[in-house]
Amino acid sequence: MKTSCLFAILISSLSILPVFAQNCNCNFTITQSGSYSPSNLNAQAGATICIKAGTYSSLSFNNFQGTESQPIIIKNCSGQVVIQNTTNATGIHFGKSKNIKLTGSGDNNLTYGIKIAGTGNNSRGVNIGDKSSNIEVERLEIQNIGGTGILVKTDMTCDSTTWRDYYAMYQIKLHDNYIHDTVGDGISVGDASYGTGKTITCNGASITKFTHLIYGLAVYNNRFERTGGKAIQYGNTPDAMIHHNYMKSCGKQPSSSTLNNSVAINGSAGGDFYSNTIIDAEGTAIMMVGFLGNQNIYNNLIVRPKGNAIFSDSRPSSIPNTYLRIANNTIVSPQTEALKLYSLIHTHEVVNNIMLNAGNGKFISPLSSSVNISARKNYLNTIVDPTFFEDITTENYRPLSHTPLINTGENLQGWGINSDISYIGRPNGADFDIGCFESASAVSTHSASTCDYTIWQSGEYSPLNLSAEAGNTICILPGNYTNLKLSNFVGSDTQPLIIKNASGQVVIQNSTTNLSGISFSNCRYFQLTGTGDANVPYGIKIAGTGSGAMGITVGAKSSNCEVDHLEISNTGFAGIMTKTDPSCDASTWKGNFVMTNVKLHHNYVHDVAGEGIYAGNSFASSGVTVTCSGISQKVYPHTIEGLEIYENHFERIGCEGIQYGCSTNAKVHHNTIINSGVSPFDNYQSNGIQIGEGSGGDCYNNTVINARGTGIIMLGFLGNQTVYNNLIVNAGYNGLFADSRSSSIPNTFLRIANNSIINSQSDAIKLYSLIHSHEVVNNLIINPATGKFLVKLGTPVLVNERNNFMNMSIGTAFLNDAANGNYYPTSNSPLVNTGENLSNWGIVFDRDNNARPSGSGYDIGSFEFIQP
Repeated sequence: MKTSCLFAILISSLSILPVFAQNCNCNFTITQSGSYSPSNLNAQAGATICIKAGTYSSLSFNNFQGTESQPIIIKNCSGQVVIQNTTNATGIHFGKSKNIKLTGSGDNNLTYGIKIAGTGNNSRGVNIGDKSSNIEVERLEIQNIGGTGILVKTDMTCDSTTWRDYYAMYQIKLHDNYIHDTVGDGISVGDASYGTGKTITCNGASITKFTHLIYGLAVYNNRFERTGGKAIQYGNTPDAMIHHNYMKSCGKQPSSSTLNNSVAINGSAGGDFYSNTIIDAEGTAIMMVGFLGNQNIYNNLIVRPKGNAIFSDSRPSSIPNTYLRIANNTIVSPQTEALKLYSLIHTHEVVNNIMLNAGNGKFISPLSSSVNISARKNYLNTIVDPTFFEDITTENYRPLSHTPLINTGENLQGWGINSDISYIGRPNGADFDIGCFESASAVSTHSASTCDYTIWQSGEYSPLNLSAEAGNTICILPGNYTNLKLSNFVGSDTQPLIIKNASGQVVIQNSTTNLSGISFSNCRYFQLTGTGDANVPYGIKIAGTGSGAMGITVGAKSSNCEVDHLEISNTGFAGIMTKTDPSCDASTWKGNFVMTNVKLHHNYVHDVAGEGIYAGNSFASSGVTVTCSGISQKVYPHTIEGLEIYENHFERIGCEGIQYGCSTNAKVHHNTIINSGVSPFDNYQSNGIQIGEGSGGDCYNNTVINARGTGIIMLGFLGNQTVYNNLIVNAGYNGLFADSRSSSIPNTFLRIANNSIINSQSDAIKLYSLIHSHEVVNNLIINPATGKFLVKLGTPVLVNERNNFMNMSIGTAFLNDAANGNYYPTSNSPLVNTGENLSNWGIVFDRDNNARPSGSGYDIGSFEFIQP
């Protein structure tokens, strides 16, 4: 009782305490902790209430009513106000008050004139509730809070005036505050529900109602550090403006492994979130769950979040057929996906963003293909290149003039984006820069000195959006891509168009059915090369494609091309495919179109479902049937003249390592094929090299190891073919097989010379063609499983067999170390100097390009003996 009486006397005495402090322009001055209302502090609209510098436990303001034009000002005076307690009391509370401004600007020498220095468990630094509205809070430092730094909402009770139908909060402005080391959120505004009402029990009956809305929320220029909960959380705020806040290391609750997000945009929230900086978020940087839609997220800098940079999904409160625009953000090193977009009811536009070094390699991750996403003009890279930015050690990601980020963005002024994160106007040059920073100087350079044009995002390119011409170089910047499609580019014979990686590795991967990693349509005189970085042997890597899809497709009447120094793996079908299949377009038919001068070399192809390289159509003899305008007709595929496939390495190929057809004068040489045919779609598609119908030329100096089918198979080859210097080991069927088809040319030759065929699981050489003459010379044939070294279809097969070494025991050949794959002859080998001189056939070197002969005569087999 004595305490209660004393408190009553204290409160009563406050009504006669007001002191006019002339130096602070105060109408009233508070000098002690307690609860204030018009009953003991008769401040009217336009009045200034000063809190004298000193230490307080808590302050509560209730029922104060300013006006929109004359708010009541509450501020510190003549020094800093420090509020601190260890109970569950709020530092400063507002109840049933309207048009109030709480400011720490009462002393020009202090940045934060009011400091909430600590509160007890589950308490708040500042609480705006109990149907308060139109409140502004600025220039406070809030720290060591047992709960939330600033909490803004009125909890729903059985009093119907707290329900959404009867009450709304307006014009909440929270700005220029420093909030740090809180147990809970830094700022929490509105209810965290996702659009489903709340059920309360009143007079024994359960009722479900919605919490109130907040219109005109503005949270800006605040600094947050080490908040246990979110830095900012807001919901039921249809038109919020959250901008120019700085958040660092937010989301980890003290003494807990629980991680929170830096920002939560909850149910029934709308408006814009822009020009904020989020560094080292303990969880996802921006979590949007149940936002209304028609939301803009732009100009934000997000660095090293331990979750996603941005996650969004819909809830019952979300409005269908509205948009989420994610534009001009700079996202650096998220620990998981950069963007994870799960909403099926919104359209997503992802434009002008920088996304670097996503932890799981995914930059844009939708829930499914049903998520509507339009991604344009984004720069994606698996690395963070410090030479692109002013100073990444200080988180300064403003782009430098030589980078492809300058003037290469889409103009988004129509979206209301007119400046960057630091208030520099957009655009500051010819066009928008990519990312949250606009270059400080308007520079038009957009590519490195070796590049005429630069690609930095997945998509389709043609002269309509990339006006590259003969002799130009198109650089693909390092990073992750889903696919690239290039159409209608034309170089010249002397000045091809070069497409290459630049300063790092390009990685292309998708899981979409029939979507090639890189495809060329109606392109001529071009080179796709992975030689853009001397430190990366395969500068372009196709890391995976969906079912039925190729790594590289050169089709739609493309021609005169070169593909080199690529790594291709995990494709749904062939690694590289070069052909245009006949269609109803007569210009694709034989006689109307010829593909010429195709060079495929120095590529590493492995773990693909189909062929490693598939060049030309397989049906030169039988043609294909097309139905056009209801009429079916047989047409024939085009030929390839000048096909050259060389210096490629193949491992674990689903079907043939190399298959080529309709290739009249091909040269296929110096390729290594290990473990081909491991998972063929057909029993006869498991060979090392298949020379298909309508093909001719030379096949030489290839190594075929562990082919599940035949090592080298010729089906309908044209003739005048030379197959030489090949090493074929452990073929699962024949070592070498040849037959003719209707497209083959009679009375031409097949020369099989200086090959080493070892341990074939069926016959060594099987010859079925009745229209060719065969010469089998200087071959080393060891241990075919059937014991048959050369098998003919019958006596009509013409074979001239000379100077071959054939034996079931490999030891008889005296090879260097056959058990370990060294098939070179030793000096005492019966292979040395016992072969026929075949220089008149153009065979003047061995498998390793050593000159033949190296001694007194040609050696038998694919290797010439070289003196140590």
